[in-house]
Amino acid sequence: MTRRPTPDDTEALVWAFETEWAAGQRPDLCAFLPDPAAPHFAEALRELALVELELATAAGEARTANDYLARFPALAHDPEAVAALRRQEARAAAT
Repeated sequence: MTRRPTPDDTEALVWAFETEWAAGQRPDLCAFLPDPAAPHFAEALRELALVELELATAAGEARTANDYLARFPALAHDPEAVAALRRQEARAAAT
């Protein structure tokens, strides 16, 4: 397992998540999220959900945007996140 960065840098959190995934692990997205009170929590959640959806579907795992919207209600209240997840789901379905 890689050492996780401090949760104040969304890019570093996403990189660490992708690194664990590439190493053959299936890391828990929640383990990479900053504290919900952190100013970049929504951004980190959105980016990590998008990356996980992309990686999981590329690996043949059945995942949908609705899976993430149900698991993380904060995403459902973010129109940008909803649209991005739906686009990612459509891209995965097209490949």
